[in-house]
Amino acid sequence: MALDNLTIALDGEVHLEQFSRTIRSFYHLVKALSEEIGKPDLDWIIDDLQVSSAIATARAPSDPQAAEQVVNAYADIGSAFQSNTAPRQVYSPRVRTASARVVSIRDERITAIRFETPVRESIVRISPGQVIAFPTSTFRAVIPALESAHPEPLIFVPAPSLGAIQGRVQVLSNRGGLRFTLYDLLYDKAIGCYVSEGQQELLRDIWGKIAIIEGMITRDPVNGRPLSIRQISNITPLPEPYTRREYQEARGAAPSLTGLSPEEAVRRVRDAQ
Repeated sequence: MALDNLTIALDGEVHLEQFSRTIRSFYHLVKALSEEIGKPDLDWIIDDLQVSSAIATARAPSDPQAAEQVVNAYADIGSAFQSNTAPRQVYSPRVRTASARVVSIRDERITAIRFETPVRESIVRISPGQVIAFPTSTFRAVIPALESAHPEPLIFVPAPSLGAIQGRVQVLSNRGGLRFTLYDLLYDKAIGCYVSEGQQELLRDIWGKIAIIEGMITRDPVNGRPLSIRQISNITPLPEPYTRREYQEARGAAPSLTGLSPEEAVRRVRDAQ
């Protein structure tokens, strides 16, 4: 699987102003990580933008090796904010500041922010009264107004489980990333789906169609909503549901009743004539 893309997502009632601020902070974080860990001239392009679900995905196709280092660091930072613990490696003040700005959302209508990569995602819950800072070994990421002596981690994302989701494939990108977006029929929310290298055949002719996607599903531990599907093993396209014009396909199924009165037509149908 190509580790050359990363995603930022907002949950809740997301307004355009807050979404644009988050995207700007997301850009500064990716830029800082590229210059510190990847390459200063690493070029990131928009691979997917779901404004209705407040999700943005960036991809760096020019240098997969440098991009993978940035993607891993991005996942590490998201995991640190999620678990409220220090990240695995030491980052510069520029990266720490940019990271803190991504999750520093004062809008109470935003409930969570999600760091997503092809290998894992992290969820950071947003609640009023928080003070956001980059997590270190001596300072926790989110300090509530009434902090206990030993505050608990923010949230734990359960391990992915094998399952299937039915939805409509809306965005399909096979330009190296093999990632597509599925809108499930239950929640009508975007789900990031990742196909392994060599499985391009599974993506044939599924754009815009309703399909069942089978694989390892990661869900939101609070409401059970699916967030992503990885290690996809099978994709089964389904027929479209009933439409208003399907009745026209029944033309010719009954004999012509031209010239008969309604009463006579009903009598004939009743008597199977």
